[in-house]
Amino acid sequence: MKILRNIIFGLLALLILLLVAALFIDKHFVVVREVTINKPKMEVFNYVKIIRNSTYYNHWWLIDPKAKLDFKGNDGTVGFIATWDSDNNDMGAGDQEVKKVVDGERVDCALRFRKPFVGEATTDMALEAVNDKTTKLKWAFESDSHYPMNMMNLMMGKMLGGYLEESELKLKTILEK
Repeated sequence: MKILRNIIFGLLALLILLLVAALFIDKHFVVVREVTINKPKMEVFNYVKIIRNSTYYNHWWLIDPKAKLDFKGNDGTVGFIATWDSDNNDMGAGDQEVKKVVDGERVDCALRFRKPFVGEATTDMALEAVNDKTTKLKWAFESDSHYPMNMMNLMMGKMLGGYLEESELKLKTILEK
């Protein structure tokens, strides 16, 4: 009985420690990864601005090939919306809306998640010419977490960063074919 009581008190102390630590962890997080693609900047830009193309390289779009996808508007322009709905909780449901396009430079999108959790984030792809035949693509994901879920922000860089890197490598492979 004494062992059980010590285990329970130990778990409660750990929980309290985690909740107190979460008070000091930033609720805002940004994850950025970059890749160099051996293609001219405009060729890379013209591919990544088309959101439908991301279904071939983006980790999250590739999770469930049976997911219901819907597209509204003129792809590659402000206001275009891509929605997804999957029974797989790793993909969930939500939408991505193109909010800003700077020709040849960047594409900014808003993400709205409906399941398995409700949330919002932004994602953007910024391009920079290294030379006439090489482009550096910087992909950023930014969001906020509410207390005490902001504790997860400590792992976001590694977790989300890994998915961004995986997606960028697939994109690089597609474009360099």
